[in-house]
Amino acid sequence: MGVPFIHATDTLIPRDIQLERESRVILSEYKSFEHSLVSDVLSLKYVLEGVEEYTVNGRHHRVESGQFILVQPGDDVKVAWTSPDVVKGVCIYFDPAFTEEFLSEDHSTLLPSRKYIMDQRLHKWYKSYLKGASSADEAWWQAAGITNELLRQHHRFSKQLSGGRPSTSKALSAATVEAILFMNEHINEPFELEKLAHHACLSKFHFLRVFKQATGLTPQAYFQKIRYQRACELLDGGEVKIQEVAWELGFNEVGAFSKFFKKHSGESPSKWKGNYASMMF
Repeated sequence: MGVPFIHATDTLIPRDIQLERESRVILSEYKSFEHSLVSDVLSLKYVLEGVEEYTVNGRHHRVESGQFILVQPGDDVKVAWTSPDVVKGVCIYFDPAFTEEFLSEDHSTLLPSRKYIMDQRLHKWYKSYLKGASSADEAWWQAAGITNELLRQHHRFSKQLSGGRPSTSKALSAATVEAILFMNEHINEPFELEKLAHHACLSKFHFLRVFKQATGLTPQAYFQKIRYQRACELLDGGEVKIQEVAWELGFNEVGAFSKFFKKHSGESPSKWKGNYASMMF
């Protein structure tokens, strides 16, 4: 495929980068960064280390490590941050063909420009890149897969919620996704149905019905599912200690975390890590 690749540091600033209308991957490392533009391409901006600050169409997003922001053609984007440490990120600019396909079926309104949570695929690409074992093409394909997975999820939710007006199904699908994003961002906090329903702008009972119809699970069961998935990602992340994973997910005691993990996997965290780490994702 031959995707152009740029490693951008303080010696290379945005006005030096001629993006044109083609695929491109930019690995950035800045302590301080400021740039404004009206986007003319579809792009995915993922944070590897630190925090990046974006304002897209007037809405502010604090994008932390392991999160990304989706930017679409026509979006008014402002980027600005200052950090004592180097902030590392990877930005994937998609080609016109991929962008046109994305926009062809009203995808842009189905999948809004905003912050999302993802798994560790681009982190793994970065580690492989540092060893000289991966290319920009691999980062592009990972990002394209992530974007398409988001689209499929939104379409699936909308289909499950069909039966009324299309605008209503789309709104309820968006509310479901907002709730899932909220769960991901508060994965280390106790599950609170009332807070989740309030965030989705629905009554508790309406939210319960809509969420289960869209996902096939109750909100609490879905929360436990993504909590378990996050545990697997963290355990697969190298020399991390089980105690650290437990704290990251809001468990005060290793015993409680181990019981939770075994309920979902059938094995203790240490045994799972020994048998399946680096094979699951």
